[in-house]
Amino acid sequence: MEARDAPVESIYHLVDQGSKLSIGSRTQPIPVSSRPVRPFVPGHLSSHQNSSQLQSIFNPVLGYRDSQRRQGLTPTDHARLNRQAIKQMSLRNKETKQSNQQQEAHKIRAISRPVVKTPVASRPSTSAGRDFVTENIIDSTEKQAASAAVRRKREEEARQQRQRWLTKEEYGKVPRYLQNIKVGLARQHAEKQAAKEAALVPPGMRIMPEEERLEMLGILDESRQDIEAKLQAMPFLVETPSQKAHKTSLERRLQEIEEANKVFSRTKVLVET
Repeated sequence: MEARDAPVESIYHLVDQGSKLSIGSRTQPIPVSSRPVRPFVPGHLSSHQNSSQLQSIFNPVLGYRDSQRRQGLTPTDHARLNRQAIKQMSLRNKETKQSNQQQEAHKIRAISRPVVKTPVASRPSTSAGRDFVTENIIDSTEKQAASAAVRRKREEEARQQRQRWLTKEEYGKVPRYLQNIKVGLARQHAEKQAAKEAALVPPGMRIMPEEERLEMLGILDESRQDIEAKLQAMPFLVETPSQKAHKTSLERRLQEIEEANKVFSRTKVLVET
């Protein structure tokens, strides 16, 4: 403290006086500036070195809990509080479970407890010497037997009815009225189709009926077989002019029959009226 309070001679003061700085054995003059020199104040340098700033650097605050401790406060122990809450919740769950088990046990004991039926006193009969209870029992039994007999009779009749349907001649076949409807629809379709085809036939022509077409195919087939037989009967070597002409005529007729067969093999053949 005594050294700090002693006056310190500033280097700027030495410069103002034109003193020289000695380095070893040589001396060099220090140039004097024309600007006014600011005097050295010891207190000016110590103001930048605040004790709080140095403390924050060398002993920093480690989080919010450390700040509370430095302020003299006790930080909250959240881990301990969580453990206590979990323990209390576990105790409540255990008590609830035990209460539910006791209620279930009470219910089971109440269900398994035997029921004691109190005897019912019979009503006195209105007429002397008559037992209405027995009469009602007999009457109810007779009614039940009668209803059962009626039910069995109806079931038997239904079974016989099903058996009669199974043994009928028409069972499993298409009914006759449905067959008639089917035939009528087919006839109407054929008539409509024939009308459409007739509208397409040129004037002076007609469509050959199916029976006539089949008959013509039969005649052509017989003619083809006859000509093929005649060709097979001719000699292997045809030399005379008459034989050649006869063979040529048979082949031409066979070709005509084949062309006619193609025409009459169609489903619709137009012929002159």
